[in-house]
Amino acid sequence: MAAAWIGRWRADHEIWPDGSPRLLPAHQIDELVFRPDGTAEWRFLHPWFPDPGRSPVPETWEVREPGTISIWIPIGPMPKYGIDEWTREERRYAIVAVNADTLTLSTQPADEESVVVHKRVGDK
Repeated sequence: MAAAWIGRWRADHEIWPDGSPRLLPAHQIDELVFRPDGTAEWRFLHPWFPDPGRSPVPETWEVREPGTISIWIPIGPMPKYGIDEWTREERRYAIVAVNADTLTLSTQPADEESVVVHKRVGDK
């Protein structure tokens, strides 16, 4: 049986600490893709964030502990900072809720929690 979060998701709105919803500014809308083979995609949709192109380092996801999912995104070389090779960075999220149409993720345990509701895009 496939995990409920498999598929393509687009950020829809944020939940504030008082529980009220807030539309996300255009530059904060991201899209997540979780595939059954463990590969992933994570990107912002705003033109401020151009497509970085293909990376030799794959984007992947994994369940790190019950209720927590990590997305490993590629980071390109930055020679001026002493990083000469491609590497990856972990983005960890707590799964608040998931159903057929919505995926709610929290950045907890990050310093400042952000809870974002994603809507499914396309078929499961």
